[in-house]
Formats: sequence, C-alpha cells, structure tokens
Amino acid sequence: MDDLLADFLTETNESLADLDQALLRLERTPNDRETVSLVFRLVHTIKGTSGFLGLPELQSVAHAMENVLAELRDGTLTIAPGRISQPRAALKRLEAVLANLSLANEKPQGERVNTCGPPVSQAWKQLPPLVSHLARSLGKEIELVTQGDDTRIDHTILRLLRNPLMHLVRNSCDHGLETPAGRRAAGKPETGRIMLNAWHEGGHVLIEIADDGNGLKLDRIRARTLASGRVKSAELSAMTDTQIQRFIFDAGFSTAPILTVISGRGVGLDVVKT
Repeated sequence: MDDLLADFLTETNESLADLDQALLRLERTPNDRETVSLVFRLVHTIKGTSGFLGLPELQSVAHAMENVLAELRDGTLTIAPGRISQPRAALKRLEAVLANLSLANEKPQGERVNTCGPPVSQAWKQLPPLVSHLARSLGKEIELVTQGDDTRIDHTILRLLRNPLMHLVRNSCDHGLETPAGRRAAGKPETGRIMLNAWHEGGHVLIEIADDGNGLKLDRIRARTLASGRVKSAELSAMTDTQIQRFIFDAGFSTAPILTVISGRGVGLDVVKT
C-alpha cells in the first residue's frame, strides 16, 4: 500500500498542476464546458482513489469541490470572468491536504532504476484493494481475476492506463455486478467476477475488462438520455442498441438513481473516453 500511496501522491500533484491551469482558463471563459468537464474528471479521480486508499480528509475536500463543479456544469452556479473563488479555494484546500500527506509519506530512498517496458500488472496493482473496498461498501461479494500480468507495456502508456482502469472497475463493481441476493435470484454464484486480461497482438497491447453482471440497462440509458434532452424521442427510436450504449461515455451522464460517494456524477466513463 505504501507504493500505491506514493504513486497516488505523485500523480495527484501532477493533476493539481493541471487543475490550476484549467481554473485559470475558467477565470477567462467561465462557460467553457470542455474545461469544466476536465476539472470534474481530475477531481473525481482524486476523490475515488483517496477513498479506497483510506484518505478521508482528501476525499471529503474533493467531494465538496465536486459539488461546486456540479453546479457549474449544470448551470445553477454562474461565475463572472475573473471571479472563480469557490473552485480556487477548494483547490487550495486540496493542495494543503496533499502537502501534509506527502510530508507524512516521505522516507529515505535509494536510487530507482528505470527499466524499459514494465509489466502491465503495475497498472492494475491498485485494483485489488479498490475492489475489496468497494465490495465492503456496496455489500457485494466480488472476485478480481487477472491474466497476462507479465505483458510488457510502455512506461507512458502504463501511467495513462491507471485512471481509466480504476474507473472501469469501479463501474463494474457498482453498476455491473448484482448483490448476492440478486445473483442468487438470477441463478448465479453469489460472488461476482471481474476479469482483466492483457496480451500482445499485431504489435499492440490489448487490454480487456469484463464482468459477469447483468450488463448495461438499456431502458435506463434511454430514459436518462431523453430526460437530459440529448436527443428527441424520434431520434432515439431510430438508434441501434450500440449507439444508445455510447451515451454512457458522455460527461455528466449517469443512470445511478441516487448520488453517492461512489457514483452518480457521470464522470467515471468520461475519464475513460478522454
């Protein structure tokens, strides 16, 4: 867990630098929807990871910042150019908490040797504790199965994979897999499975993630799509199931019935897409 925390602190410091630049852009153009979505994704990732790493103060500050960003995204909060005090104050709190965590985690280290092409398992080493944490929080039984752990991958791609993988696994745990009672009723084992696989093919590294849950709920996606005004009823009726399923990657899109610390913001799969 110490290695996971160290990686998280490093990546989050980089994210806060990106966040600072994004807020500067919002100061100039408060209605920039793309920048609002970027800020939302960065903060959502910090909140999600700090939760399973057991960092409640950081999670709480990130959650509060999400609330402000949700008002910006939904249009219930407007900001005049040059006056973005609420998100800026939240960023300062995030920076202060992270600085304290970084000081507490510092320890003498020897030189690290960089090797070319680390195994892909380095990208998903954060996932077993995440799955355990979510299973307890959701009252579910979940098993994570990995294959191809030794598949080698570029350092840069490895770093970029971590957050999308985390959000995909969170989505499987929360939306994909049923409760033990639901699985019994469906004639399934009480323990749900999430499968991760990586392999080389044609000069590329392919990574597959799957679960044995109940799949995408098209009726909920259709209802949410119509309610959000993304398309008209006639347009939706003419769409294929695959086209309708793609709405889940839209910023702000969620089929969760209620907002929780795990889901409901419509940010996770937006992180995966971008």
